[in-house]
Amino acid sequence: MFIPQSLVLTCNFRNEALRKQGILPEKPPDPNDQFEEALQQAIQEAEQNRLENLNLDELAELEDDEDDDFLELYRFENDLRRELTLQAKAYARNTGISIQKSIWQR
Repeated sequence: MFIPQSLVLTCNFRNEALRKQGILPEKPPDPNDQFEEALQQAIQEAEQNRLENLNLDELAELEDDEDDDFLELYRFENDLRRELTLQAKAYARNTGISIQKSIWQR
């Protein structure tokens, strides 16, 4: 069954107005929103606590891995920037217009 978007928006607007007046009960919280919030909080806590239980060797290895990742990204960005610059220069060289001898002899 097809329901036009304008009808859905109208119903939502009307229901929100009735909720503000206390005629309709409050809308229950969306479980997906609660799940997303809990997931984000768990990710933040894991990032904050990821270094606490590591010894010095593990910390040094992690530092080396992060340095390698950073250098790889830096090289990739430089290569991409260099390639885009070369393409822009090639495009600029190849976009000339052709003129006849009668125009440039004036």
